[in-house]
Amino acid sequence: MRASNHTDLPLPVFCPDCGEPYPWTEAALKAAQELSDELENLSPEECDLLKKSIDDIVRETPQATVAVSRFKRLVAKAGPVAADMYREILLPLLSETVKKLIWPS
Repeated sequence: MRASNHTDLPLPVFCPDCGEPYPWTEAALKAAQELSDELENLSPEECDLLKKSIDDIVRETPQATVAVSRFKRLVAKAGPVAADMYREILLPLLSETVKKLIWPS
């Protein structure tokens, strides 16, 4: 997410002291999780995998590389509209490396 002032600096995603998500991060993660529950082209198990993948890619856990692959596969199955929605929600939260892995262009 971007700061609303004129500096156009990205807002931090997680607290550097405790590691908890900031409120804007939490809101975006919640939106992405809820979107996962709305996808009709995925089974409930796939929706759960997608939610876990989202958490792994945003937090850049050791599972992030696997999560990126899983996220891309499941979002492709969900369709282009879902992919666009996820991009809108998640792009401000992701590192440049993860962004390039998911959306290379």
